[in-house]
Amino acid sequence: MTTISTDIALGVMNSIQKLYLRHELVEDFIIEIENTEIMCFRFILESCSEFFSGLFRSGMKEVTNGRATLHGISCETFKLIREAMYTGIDVVTEDNAIAIWHASNQLQIDFMIELCEKTVVKMLSLDNFEEVYRNAKLINSKHVLGQFKTFISEHFVQIRKMNTFLELSYDDVLALISDDKLVVESEDQVLESIMEWIEHPVIEKLEDEHQNDKRKCIEDIRERSQAIAKIVAEKNSFVKSKLTVVSSVNIEQSTSDMDAKRLDNDNRVVHKGVRPPPHVQSNDISPVEINEGHDQTDSTGTKMLYQTNDALQQLRRTKRKFAGEREPNLVPLLNAARTCLATSAFLESLYNHHLIKENCKAKDIIFNAVLHHTEKYRNGRWSEAALHRECSAFGNFGVVSHGNGVFEAYSTVQDVFF
Repeated sequence: MTTISTDIALGVMNSIQKLYLRHELVEDFIIEIENTEIMCFRFILESCSEFFSGLFRSGMKEVTNGRATLHGISCETFKLIREAMYTGIDVVTEDNAIAIWHASNQLQIDFMIELCEKTVVKMLSLDNFEEVYRNAKLINSKHVLGQFKTFISEHFVQIRKMNTFLELSYDDVLALISDDKLVVESEDQVLESIMEWIEHPVIEKLEDEHQNDKRKCIEDIRERSQAIAKIVAEKNSFVKSKLTVVSSVNIEQSTSDMDAKRLDNDNRVVHKGVRPPPHVQSNDISPVEINEGHDQTDSTGTKMLYQTNDALQQLRRTKRKFAGEREPNLVPLLNAARTCLATSAFLESLYNHHLIKENCKAKDIIFNAVLHHTEKYRNGRWSEAALHRECSAFGNFGVVSHGNGVFEAYSTVQDVFF
């Protein structure tokens, strides 16, 4: 690619800026945002934005009509981007960086995206950490997300208490735990954070979701029970009314014994339900109300209750499933931590944790860390689980005696003698 002269490029931009400021720039395209029309120079839009470049080459009606409508971008934000494209002025501030970042990403304006990313990284703090991280994930900004590792490592004690930490991916958490530059007050905090991250789907999200679902199911059971009771009451009332109709029918007694027997049967309530007399139409009585001697409504209600109970059972099974979603990551994370540097009291407490007790490998890791504290004399290389981090006031050294009172200290981390 031909080298661009900074002076010439600056001169061209200054010339365009003069026309823009004097309102003499011939703008030939209309952008409509929030019912507001913004005049633009098509050439600049197409040269700066991949979005507009694709639009103008698509042959869509916007090209021939000379106007396009944008959604998801505020009028104020677009005007700032237009000003930056026309004048080269840096319009990005801490207050508007996120909005311009999203808009530039939508319009695919690379140099504006880079400018926003630099601003976002500079303004990163504990106060806006979660907001910036959430937006970086939405935009999938590799540059900004790459800066978070260092920031989280330096502020781990505070960030581990945020929901953002609990929502980190396994790879991100593993990288943090493995980092020698991780700043912590005690390795207890690291192990505690691991357990909180492992249990997070149960403690934070699913408990709330399942409690809500459980309440809904209970309300559903109550509503269905009331509906069933109403149906049963209406059915009983219906049956009684039919009995009244049957018993009040004025039937002339037949002189024939067979006719008398038939009429007697027609007026009798049998175990299998109410049998209507010949003059009562069969469609007047619902099949739900007369069905082989069983209360169909009650049966349906019972079925509904069982279905709802099954739903609750399914929720519990789902909860157990999600509770174990992160459990396979427990052992690798414990292996990456400096378990031997945790306090004896914390290790003993952790040893009794149900996730540790249910996992033989995890149990061995914690047991070996407890055992490490009981060793008075140690000969050989230190376990990686016992190597101090850079933030620690302590270090790992081996002492070598050369005789005649000459000793040397060897740093296992720095691999040098002192």
